[in-house]
Amino acid sequence: MSTFVANTILNNQQQETKKQKERNDPMLANPTLYKIQQLRLHTMAAAFKEQLESPTITCLSFEERLGLLIDA
Repeated sequence: MSTFVANTILNNQQQETKKQKERNDPMLANPTLYKIQQLRLHTMAAAFKEQLESPTITCLSFEERLGLLIDA
C-alpha cells in the first residue's frame, strides 16, 4: 500500500471520528434541549436527554429516534 493511500485512509478515519464526537457533543445538544424545554415539552426533553446519553441509540435511524421522541 502506498503512503498516499495509507494517509488518505487515516485522514478519513480521523474525520469520521471527529464527526462522531461532534454528534455526541452535549454542548451542541444543549441549545436543542433548551428549546424543547422552552416549548414546555418536558417529557420530550427528558426523552431527548435520555437518547443523548444512550450509547446504543445511534443504531436507530433518524426517523426511529424522532418517533421515540414523539411517542414520549
